[in-house]
Amino acid sequence: MIDNFIKAREILVSSYPEGDKDTKREGRVFYIRFLLSLDLSVSIGNEYSLTKTKAVKDCYCQIYRLLDMWTVYEALLQYAESLGLKNEDDHSRYKWISACGTEISESIDGCAMDGIEYLRSLNDEISKFGLESYFYHLEQQSESRSLQKNVHNMWNIVSMRPNIFDRKIFLDLIYAERCAYFHNGDCVRMSTDYSIRLKMLTKYYETLKEVVIRLGEFCFMYETQEHQ
Repeated sequence: MIDNFIKAREILVSSYPEGDKDTKREGRVFYIRFLLSLDLSVSIGNEYSLTKTKAVKDCYCQIYRLLDMWTVYEALLQYAESLGLKNEDDHSRYKWISACGTEISESIDGCAMDGIEYLRSLNDEISKFGLESYFYHLEQQSESRSLQKNVHNMWNIVSMRPNIFDRKIFLDLIYAERCAYFHNGDCVRMSTDYSIRLKMLTKYYETLKEVVIRLGEFCFMYETQEHQ
């Protein structure tokens, strides 16, 4: 998948007379940020940190990678806006995905559904209360009523297993993680065992990365077609 993403960028660059510098600035920034995020290596030492156990350190390192990938998604939003795929007056973080066409929209839905199924499997394998305390904690830390509602709805989707879902709700779960850390300074544990927490954060990261790759590749192809 990453090979197709890079190839789409190369095709875009080669389609311009003067190469990369002729491409949209927002696209260049997004591409650079994404490659940097892929190569991001995080470690926590022992000199100052009170965090001693490997499990806790691994969780912190993984959430740092997740938060950095979210900033990449925000750079992608700016790129999509520069292409006219996202209206600058539209404050939704995900509505623009529908403008990318049915194939892309369905692939993003597939990413979200895979993430939901993973959370369901985790919920089934741990204590009788499952991930309920995690979702309650994250809901309380969410910065807006709409975000709180989506986190609550996500718990209903995980625990009650309805046949319908909204990609926005799953992606908002990742956004809620970002807000809880940046705005509330909340701890990484989120009322969940660290081993389970690490699995969740890793899945969030991998899902968001796949979403960024699929949408980024589409945007490169779209810019190529639009300027020719």
